[in-house]
Amino acid sequence: MHTHHVTFSPASHRRKAHGFTLVEVLVVVSIMALMLAMVGLTVPGSIASQKLSGMARQVASDLDHATMIAQRDNKPVEVRFYRCSEAGIGGLDEGKEFRAYQIATITGWDAEGKPKIAFTQEVQRLPAGIVFTPNPNHTTLLAKTPVQAGPNDADIGESYEYISYIIRPDGGTTLPRPQKTVLTLVQQKHLGGQGDLPPDFRSIVVNPYNGQVTLY
Repeated sequence: MHTHHVTFSPASHRRKAHGFTLVEVLVVVSIMALMLAMVGLTVPGSIASQKLSGMARQVASDLDHATMIAQRDNKPVEVRFYRCSEAGIGGLDEGKEFRAYQIATITGWDAEGKPKIAFTQEVQRLPAGIVFTPNPNHTTLLAKTPVQAGPNDADIGESYEYISYIIRPDGGTTLPRPQKTVLTLVQQKHLGGQGDLPPDFRSIVVNPYNGQVTLY
């Protein structure tokens, strides 16, 4: 019987025990730094996109709820969109965009034909940095002429304008027909000078005949 002897080369043993070289370590560190930099760039954008989606879902849900209130209470409901500054910051027209909304039940009409209202919720402000795009091609409700808020309107800590539409108890609305009304939410920092839509946006479409809301 033959016995095979395995011999170990000291040089080979030293190479295996030596581990990574300095160059290999530097390459790994460089790759990790690059990956961390990429994560740092993509995470804020992803969070902002999720915030935009969440707010669009809330607006759509509230508009659906407004139609339900009109049908349930058998009273007209007014949906108002406010042009105001962010969290009451800014003066005159500085930083003012359509960035808040509120729902109210119409309880009657005054001698001038203006609705008497009872708000069913607090003013709902969009998160910081999110607005309804001011381009009326993408937020078609803005084709209407805004109304200057008066003393009996919501107090949001500043002067503001609003645009509104009314939902009747049968679900019909005062929105223009036959086209559907579109409300588009965007990140304000991505608004282009020409009013073009940025790649990341959310659109809410309201059917003027029955108040039905669809989110895109």
